[in-house]
Amino acid sequence: MGNYATTSDLIARFEDDEAVAHITDNEDTGTPDTDVLNEVINDAEATIDSYVSVRHIVPVVVANDSVLAARMKSVTLDIAVWKLCARGDFASEAKTRAYDDALEWLRGVASGKVMLPAAAVQAVTM
Repeated sequence: MGNYATTSDLIARFEDDEAVAHITDNEDTGTPDTDVLNEVINDAEATIDSYVSVRHIVPVVVANDSVLAARMKSVTLDIAVWKLCARGDFASEAKTRAYDDALEWLRGVASGKVMLPAAAVQAVTM
């Protein structure tokens, strides 16, 4: 998917490539596994879209709003980092708190308490 964040964005959240490789390298190549990184980003974006789609058309188009783009990237990465670290039981308290905060923000979007002004609104059906 990569609608809100890229594998490069995700790798940049870690100390270095070696740290990412430690968590993702299932083949012992010593390098980050891009398939694993893409899988985690796709899963994070699917989580985001499952909440956001209650009120907005997904994927959210962020190209025309840098503030919204930054927020969607941040939420994606908070979720993806936690999911990645949880794979190897490396999810720190700070990463867990960021993940929980991201989900709370998404619940706010779904309930209408948090607005995404630049995002297209989902059509109401009866």
